[in-house]
Amino acid sequence: MDILIVLLAISAVIFVFGSVILVFAFWSIYTIVKTKVPWAKTPSENIAKIFSEINLPENSLMYDLGCGDGRSVFFAEKRGYKGRGCELSLYSF
Repeated sequence: MDILIVLLAISAVIFVFGSVILVFAFWSIYTIVKTKVPWAKTPSENIAKIFSEINLPENSLMYDLGCGDGRSVFFAEKRGYKGRGCELSLYSF
């Protein structure tokens, strides 16, 4: 009887985990189809060039809408700026 309960609990965890993965995958596909904007990774060299050309004052707050994996936000934080990112897709790139 104890083994049956353990197997049932393991099955429930696998079912819930699988369902969550499916929801994330569906939402990611839905956002790409709905917005018609595919995700494209911005090379680190381009991000560095952008920050060098805009000459932000120290401690500036930078927003990145549609930040994807957040590389520009992390870059801003490493350079002493405050970075905030917003991504519509729930699936992490």
